[in-house]
Amino acid sequence: MVNNKLTAPIGFNGSCNTVLFQAWVFLIKELNPGKGVIMDNASCHKSKRSRE
Repeated sequence: MVNNKLTAPIGFNGSCNTVLFQAWVFLIKELNPGKGVIMDNASCHKSKRSRE
């Protein structure tokens, strides 16, 4: 959510994998400076490209 509105919702069946996560996270164009994406310890968040 950005400014109380959904900006990049996604729905899918099954588990999130690295390919799906990276396709979603790089679509977030509405983040202003000082905003971020919260990532937990999920395996799809651990690739080098995801961390960058």
